[in-house]
Amino acid sequence: MENKRPLCKYGDKCFRKNQNHLKNFEHSSNQSNNENLNLKTENQELSDKSEKLDLLTKKYENCIEQNENLDKIEKFDLSKISDLKIFVAEINKMEMPDDFFQFLEFCKSLNESDPKYALIDIGIELTGIFDLIIRGYKLDYRVHARYFLDPPEFQTVLKVLNSPSDAHFGYFRDDPDELPVFVAISEPKLDCKINIRSDNLFGALNWYIDELISGRSYKIESCMEKVKKIKASFDLWCEKLKSSKSFSLSVKTPRIKSREKKVNAKTFHSAGIVVPLDSNGFGYREIPETYEKQKQLFRIFCDKNKEAKKHANDRIQEIITLIQFANDEIDYGMGLEFGLNMFCYGDVGLHKFVKILLPVTYELLGRSLYAEIISEHLKIRKL
Repeated sequence: MENKRPLCKYGDKCFRKNQNHLKNFEHSSNQSNNENLNLKTENQELSDKSEKLDLLTKKYENCIEQNENLDKIEKFDLSKISDLKIFVAEINKMEMPDDFFQFLEFCKSLNESDPKYALIDIGIELTGIFDLIIRGYKLDYRVHARYFLDPPEFQTVLKVLNSPSDAHFGYFRDDPDELPVFVAISEPKLDCKINIRSDNLFGALNWYIDELISGRSYKIESCMEKVKKIKASFDLWCEKLKSSKSFSLSVKTPRIKSREKKVNAKTFHSAGIVVPLDSNGFGYREIPETYEKQKQLFRIFCDKNKEAKKHANDRIQEIITLIQFANDEIDYGMGLEFGLNMFCYGDVGLHKFVKILLPVTYELLGRSLYAEIISEHLKIRKL
């Protein structure tokens, strides 16, 4: 009888032991699981060596981030691009929402010659993937404009100039194959929080301008008259959009509320993670340590006390082992949560664990682009 089971995308390199997976997917070799488990053990032992961590740290210190020195970058000829949306999706490897392109049009209405700095009077610079469609820069947009604490799910598109907290706005999407679920602000010099501000750029900018005018949280070097002038132009543009496409200016929209119900765990960055659950509830299981305990564990591991560090290392390895068991039962959310918490803790000493957890977890979740992003980010991530 012909075998009609779909092929596992990992083929004979699959390391999953879950019986349902083995039953439902075809594999070309029954030996692959044991081989891969042995390889994982060898890699884990290697990652425990301090020499590897020292080498990685040196790489971070010597690398140059792509947020700077753009003048000499090779460029695309944008005049030859027939469909901008398709072009952006191909280079970005993710589709951008309608509000992204409408936001560019709004900025062009303010400054046709250089929309990148159209919002300079309110201290905003367009960055990230905007540099592709404004300047045509040929960059690795997986890491361009990616801040130290930006997880793969967060893509920076607006930078607050001269911000003491390094404030920046970005799209957040749970899955790279889906459109963003919200726009948030991150202020990494304050903490690792990703604070939701709307489900589109217009709503986020509306919130920011209101904050500037009220003076509650942010101050601007420009006089208030210039800020109010931008606000008037912004309100007029949004009013015109109502006849064709309307973007909510609310901070908490129905779309955001709907996602809140799907969040499996908050994570250190507070925006949370969303992983699919099957009919039996498999997909996520809790980490057997509170967030406070996890932070304490990470702090001890990153400390110079060798004895305390060893105890913390042992506990982290125990949790990673539990995550491997969870992966076998398709509870991929556990590894995602713990890996992101380590990433957001913000110490390069934890990179060896992040490298073990997150790329594999993203692949298991079918979010391969995020596996690429975290791997490339860790190569250049530095304090």
